[in-house]
Order: sequence, then structure tokens, then C-alpha cells
Amino acid sequence: MISAIQPRVHGRRLARVLALACMVACLAAPAQALAEESLLAGDMDASGADAAFEMPLAQQTVDALPSDDPQALFNAYAQQRLDAALPNASTLASQALPEKTTLTDAEKELLDALKVEVAKVASGTRTSTTFEISYADLGLPTSFTAEDLGVSSLGNRAGINEEALNAVSELLHKVDVAKAILALCTDCPYEMYWFDGTEGYTSSIPIEANVINGKLIVNAKLILPLPVSADYRGADKFTMQNPLAAKVGTAIAKAQSIVDGSKGKSVVQRLAAYRDAICEEVSYDHSTGGKSYGDPWQLISVFDGDSSTNVVCEGYAKAFQYLCDLSGFEDVNCYTVAGAMAGGTGAGNHMWNLVQMDDYENYLVDVTNCDAGTIGAPDKLFLAWGPSGSVDGSYTFSLGGNSSIVYAYGADTRSLYDAIALQVSPTAYKAPTVADRTSIDAVKIVVTGSYAYDGKAKVPAANEIRVTLNGVQLAYGADYIVRATNNTAAGTATAMVYGQNAYKGRASTQFAIAKAKPSVQLAAQSKVYTGKALTYSGKLTGCDAAASVAYAYYADRACTKRIAAANVVAAGTYYVKATVAADANHEAATSPAAVFTISKAAQEVQAAKRAYSVKFAQVKKKAQKVAVAFRSTSGGKVTYKAAKTAGGKVSIAKNGKVKVKKGTKKGTYTLKVACTAAAKGSYAKTTVKNVKLVVKVK
Repeated sequence: MISAIQPRVHGRRLARVLALACMVACLAAPAQALAEESLLAGDMDASGADAAFEMPLAQQTVDALPSDDPQALFNAYAQQRLDAALPNASTLASQALPEKTTLTDAEKELLDALKVEVAKVASGTRTSTTFEISYADLGLPTSFTAEDLGVSSLGNRAGINEEALNAVSELLHKVDVAKAILALCTDCPYEMYWFDGTEGYTSSIPIEANVINGKLIVNAKLILPLPVSADYRGADKFTMQNPLAAKVGTAIAKAQSIVDGSKGKSVVQRLAAYRDAICEEVSYDHSTGGKSYGDPWQLISVFDGDSSTNVVCEGYAKAFQYLCDLSGFEDVNCYTVAGAMAGGTGAGNHMWNLVQMDDYENYLVDVTNCDAGTIGAPDKLFLAWGPSGSVDGSYTFSLGGNSSIVYAYGADTRSLYDAIALQVSPTAYKAPTVADRTSIDAVKIVVTGSYAYDGKAKVPAANEIRVTLNGVQLAYGADYIVRATNNTAAGTATAMVYGQNAYKGRASTQFAIAKAKPSVQLAAQSKVYTGKALTYSGKLTGCDAAASVAYAYYADRACTKRIAAANVVAAGTYYVKATVAADANHEAATSPAAVFTISKAAQEVQAAKRAYSVKFAQVKKKAQKVAVAFRSTSGGKVTYKAAKTAGGKVSIAKNGKVKVKKGTKKGTYTLKVACTAAAKGSYAKTTVKNVKLVVKVK
């Protein structure tokens, strides 16, 4: 029997539970709050002749929000949903993810598996909203050697090694369930109409494992109960009472009729029809502060035919995406993003859409702010283009006159999308002029340019890429455009080619961004001798300020005689080189030698005493001499010169002998002397003027 292992608590990122307060451009910003996700691993026990065990549920919990204050509940949801948007990836709507998200392969498999199940719930063929997904179905391994897990052993017949169990647990918990749910809710606006994130949800992972033939065999599954909103709840919060309620059926039929009614029109005309239909069906719901999260945030209330049911911006955005999904556009993809909005007469959290048109550029659509009475009505924020700003900062759209509106993506949105999926087209959309466009899926792409890291994004220019289809070279700009991802840091970047005009589709290839080769330079520097080792601290150019730099010192210009840094003490001329260590974006580099001078220090001249006396009786008979004892810092020779004599009665010789003339009267005489210390070692010749000496005749 294996002894119980103590629970392990893992730190996790804050999870955004699903809901967003939207801002029409005349509303005040709601307060912000977050719900926290925690991960708890329970005690694990095992027994059996061949070391089998069953692990109690390891849980991932997304907490419910406080419900005592309806407005606080609404505001908290607003912030939690702020950054939750992922691109449209619904297999049910035959849409594809943009080129780059941060979902792992296992998380994408989980997303796809859940899409199938939630579609059954939405259609009424399934009533339970507790889902079970095998981890094997997510493409994760189910058997491990000790080497696979990085442990010394899997254990023996007496029990499984705790390190091995912990390693398996860590592997399973790398699948971010919360992120997959966020993707699910934004990807499937209709299929998730019943979901109520206000209840919170807890995912658990029961695990069984055995050691067989030197391998740890794992059987694990994810149990994920998602709560149903009060509008559709059955016997308990994980059961649908009437999955296909009358208003749901009405909404589905209405949405389909809008799509069917637009058939035969151009893509732009169809999208405009969807915008107008949504704005005709609903108005902005300003009364959500007293309501539980539910239909006002969902597309059902847009299409239910009931003029009394309205929505916030999440409903507008989901409804627009749903109509696009139903349309089955071949080369047009609509997805939902979230962040903050500012401008007009209001500011706050917001949700809107991006539409990737068949020119493979992205255009902003904010149906909420195209509705009557808003800043963008009727179409100023429909397929909007040409903003100022950036993905990482914000985009400002001019609406004419002095009006403008600002959109800023939330942090999670920026982390989940590649920047290219969030870039808004700098130019207006132009429909392709050729009806029967040729696919470029089979093109051959050769990137001929060479690139090195400089902190700027690299996109192959016209003379740096060659694209051919069936042996015919296509024209850059006219037949295709180029975008790139992972294209700033050194490493492997991806160039994506999108068909234009007579061509459609996309293809990609990879190209290398080499590490930068720094040209490191040092400026000459001089310091003054201190008696201690001195280090170079002069100007260093050609590398990042945060780079790791090591300095080497030499006694000769050719840099063949290296000196330890601790020995760079004495005055003299040294030569120094800087070596910048390699990092992710830079090669190692060494500068040419620079002169590093330690100049000689000035000295101090000190005297044991500065007051002397002679006897008057002796001075009456003959002149008297007194030896002055001054010391220099270097210990070298000191010479003297009177700067000012004491009335001609007292003087000093160069050797420091003070002479008092014969017959000098009693009294105190002051002599100002210039003392010069000779250069010695690392000290320079130094003269100290106006040293005051006092001689008393008494």
C-alpha cells in the first residue's frame, strides 16, 4: 500500500469567467473585479501487487462571483470577460482559427471535443451539461518511462514513486481548461447561450495508474460540469430543463431567415444587412444592473422577436458573429474581441468584432455603436479601417469633425492572438474584381532576403520573396500580399502569403531571423589612482543596456599580456576589451581595445608640528636654525620655498631649515611656505601653497 501523498496546491493565472459589460459611447465605465481560478490536487493513494493507484479528484475551480449586490455582480462580470476573446474557430460554423493563438494542441483538441457536446445541448439532444473528456483523446501520452517523467524510478511492487505521480499530475494540468472554455464561449455564441458563468465551475481529473512492464500506464479523464442559466435550468444547475425552448427555436429561425434573405448579395451588402437587422431587432439594455447573467448577454434576445428583450454589447457582437458563421463565407472570417473603449461621451469595457475579408485584411465592426443614437451610427464603425495607433497600445478611429473613438485590446486578447490577427487594415476594403479566383494553396514560396534581429518586425519585401504557381511567378501586391508572425525575435519566423484580386487562399513558409552581431565599442576613459583596483565604467555602445558585459584588462596595446582586474591599481596606461555575452537575440561580441588610463594622484604634505620656538638669548648672539619635518603621501622628498617672509626676520631654506636672524626681537613670527612633494610611484609632483609656520622668539 502506498502511503498517502499530501495535497499539492498549484498557483494559476487569474481566470476570466465569461461575461462582459459593454459600453455604448454614452455609458459610464463599470467597476472592475476578477474571479480567481485555483488548482488543488487531492491526496493520492495506491495499492495492488503491481503498484496500481487511484488519485482522488484534482480540481480546477473558477469561483462564482458575489451575488449580494446585482450591480457589483454585473460590474465584476464586465472586467472578467474583458480579455476573454479568441478568434472564431467553431467547427460547427466551418470557421478556422487565425494563424496564431496560444492554445496548445491539447487545448485545441479539448475545444473541439467540447464543441461537439455543447452543440448537442443547444439543439436539445443532450440535457446534462457535465462533460467527460478522456485525456487520451486530447493527444496526451498515456504511458511513461521514468526517463519520460524525469524521475529516478517509477517505483516498485510496494508502491509508485511520488515523484512520478507528481510529474504526471503536472503534465495533465498543463491543459488550461479555463482558456479552452473562454475560447468555446467566444467561438460558439449560439451553442453556449445556456451557459451561466456566475455560478462558477470546477473541473476535476480522476486518475488511475498502474506500473506495468516498467511503464506507468495512466487513465485520466476531465470531468467538467458547466452551470446552466436560470432561464434554461432543469432539476439542478447542470441540467437543461427545456433545451430548445420556444424562444430559442424562434431565435434560430429568425437568424437563419436574416441570412437567407441576404443571399445573392455581395459580402459587404450581406454584412451590412446583418448589422441593420440586429439594430432593428434590439436596443441597448441599460437595465442589466438588476439582472442575473443570462439572455441580455446572449444572442437569443437579439432574434427572439420580443421587443422587450434587449442586450448589451456582448449580445450585439455574438449575434453578428453568429450570422457570419451561418453564412458559410468561403474567405471571410468574423471573430469577437474584447477590451476597452474610450471616446464620445463614455468609456469602459467593451466587446466588438473583427472581420477578416477576402483580401485577408482585418476591419473593425462595432454593431453596438452603429445602433441609432450612438457615436458610430449608422455605419461609421462598420468595416472601419485606417486607425492611428497600434495593437499593443490602442487604435483611434476618426469619425469626422472632432469626433473619434478609441479601442484598446485587453491583455489576454493580445496574449491569445498573434498581432497580425488584431491589426486593422490601413486602407478601405476593395472587393476582388475577378469572380472566379484561382487558389494559391499550391504555390511555392522562397524567401530570398536575409534578416538579423534589430528589435523590429521583419516582413519580406517585394525583392525578398518569390512566389510561383505552376511555374508562373506571381506579382507582389497585385496577386498576393505578405504578412508575417513570430517575426521580431531571432529564430524562425513565418511568412504568410494571401491571394489578391484574381487569386485567393493562403500559403505559408518559414524564414530565419539571425541573431544580431553587435558592434561593441568602448570609449577611452581615465581615472585617478586611489590605491585600490579600478574598473572601466566608460561609454559602451553597440549592445543593449541590459546585456551581460565582462571586461578584460591588458598591459600592452596588442592585448597579449592580460592583467587580473584586481591588479589594475597602479597609475599607468592599460587596455580594456568588453565582451558581451550571447543571448536569445544577440551573438557574443568583443570590442576592440580601448585605452584605460589611471593617472597619478595628487599628494598631501603633512607636518608633525607647525609651531616652533627659539630662545631670545641665543638669537642675541647669533642666528638660529630649526629643522622642519614635513611628510608627503608618497613618502618622497619634500622641498620648501617661502611664499611670504616674516618681516625679513624669519626665512626657510629649500631643505626645510628655518632660519631666525641674529638680533630678532622677542615675539611671534608667521611664515607662509610652499611645500613641493616630488613625484613618486603613482603620485604626481604636488605643491601645497601657503602652509603656515609659526616661530616664537622668547
